[in-house]
Amino acid sequence: ERIEVLRDIVAAGARRLGRKAFKELVPQFWGFIETRPYMRAREALAGALLEAGRLDEAAAEYAEMLTLNENDNQGVRYELLPVLLAQSRLDEARALMERYQDDCGWSVVFAWGRVLERFLSGDEAAATRALAVARKQNRHMEAYLKGSRKLPANLPGSYTPGSREEALCYADVLMTAWKAQPEALAWLSRQAPRSVKSGDRKKRADGLDNPGQH
Repeated sequence: ERIEVLRDIVAAGARRLGRKAFKELVPQFWGFIETRPYMRAREALAGALLEAGRLDEAAAEYAEMLTLNENDNQGVRYELLPVLLAQSRLDEARALMERYQDDCGWSVVFAWGRVLERFLSGDEAAATRALAVARKQNRHMEAYLKGSRKLPANLPGSYTPGSREEALCYADVLMTAWKAQPEALAWLSRQAPRSVKSGDRKKRADGLDNPGQH
């Protein structure tokens, strides 16, 4: 089984690095080139666990990677957040978004993750505000979450924030979270995009309509 093979590779990598590395190189693990094969193997293991629906184990792997390397050069926080939300682990999801709060201003995962977190917290008004922010940050993601647009066979190799390519790169993992929360997905399907009226434009210009607050 692929997962067991990857576990063996990770274990072998840990032995090769030795206990000293895990004491002295944390929390900047990725900054030392010799750790990178191990970290890549661990990311592959977490991804295989996620693909197999073993969310608890996948979350544990991603969380441990963030402990080893807090700068998260591999971007595993974008995989971890949807997994936590899929399991309604809201305190952990909030802590992750707080830990990497700078991402909230540009990351499609954090933007659409915030919508789901607010809804699952029972604050529909805040979820609606977060939805307005998420639509501004990446309007393309919504169609994939609702299922009105399908993912292509081949995903782009790069993207810019707010682009369709960004939505394609992260739609699959975000759908893991939203599909696990059918009430939230039903709520999202009922939220028609709001047209921007002249009064809304004036409010935004005056700084009175700030849906980013939470």
